[in-house]
Amino acid sequence: MSHIDSFKQQTKLIDEFGEGNAYLVWALSLYLDFANPFELGAESLTDGSNDKKIDFIRYEPDTRRVVCAQGYYSGKKVDSAPANKASDLNTAGAWLLNGELAKVPKVLRSKILEIREAIVANDIDQFDFLYVHNLPESISVAQELNTLKTHFESVLPDDCV
Repeated sequence: MSHIDSFKQQTKLIDEFGEGNAYLVWALSLYLDFANPFELGAESLTDGSNDKKIDFIRYEPDTRRVVCAQGYYSGKKVDSAPANKASDLNTAGAWLLNGELAKVPKVLRSKILEIREAIVANDIDQFDFLYVHNLPESISVAQELNTLKTHFESVLPDDCV
């Protein structure tokens, strides 16, 4: 069984979050070994208007890790995932580190503030920026993700990337 077939069996999750967000939450629950994707989605999905290109954000103090993700799900067969969604992660990273908090929705603002405080306190060892999609990769996507990695390596302390 393919991973898409396995995902499509998650009908309650799809009904709860819609197909695109359900795919994002389902994939990240596997990635994070999080047993309850419904709980993960309720706590970490931020996708919506003015989300600053952050579809999913999670700070895990116990593992000293931040997970920030952009999701894309296509019901059609196309050649590759759109690179603009990968570039959205660069925007997400900028808002996460330096964006004006007054212009961020309230729920997202509290998460960003918590992460910024953890950075200052040196309580984060790892940032995972993920572009979660169901399509083949492309060189353009890889270039966007490498740009994000290079930027974060240049602005964060060495022990945080």
